[in-house]
Amino acid sequence: ALFEGAKAGEWDVAFLGYNAERMTDMDVAGVHLELGETYLVPQESRIRSIEDADRPGRRIVALPGSLADQHLSKYLRQASVIHARAYRAGIDLMTEGKADALAGNQATLSGWAAKHPGFRVVDGSFLRIAHALAVIKGRPAGLAYAKDFIEDALAFHGRHFGPHNA
Repeated sequence: ALFEGAKAGEWDVAFLGYNAERMTDMDVAGVHLELGETYLVPQESRIRSIEDADRPGRRIVALPGSLADQHLSKYLRQASVIHARAYRAGIDLMTEGKADALAGNQATLSGWAAKHPGFRVVDGSFLRIAHALAVIKGRPAGLAYAKDFIEDALAFHGRHFGPHNA
């Protein structure tokens, strides 16, 4: 929906996972963060590592069209990818025994695990994704402003918090 909104001019700026192939209708003002993609699993799951997820019969939930979905659909050899429109729906599939893991970024999944007892996040990541601020193409003033914003935010962060990645 985000990329269709870019084509339709429904938004001006957005924070999103950066992938050059997907950026045809927008310009990137700057990358500000890199996050790892991992799995949320039921507490009792036998999936203890990223590698454990790719086993025969395992079902991994991904949001359709997400970078995680694209990566897993291409690189999983034994497990299968199934889709859910939202993280909540993926958790419901696991609760119902219809899925074994939910793919997503570490920060989001850690938040879900903290709010939903009985789930945990698998250590490590199967993919690192740069996150960027994007502006609809053809808006040079907005792009310049957004670039300045990202540069200022990164400089502030570096001065006050030191360098680190999530």
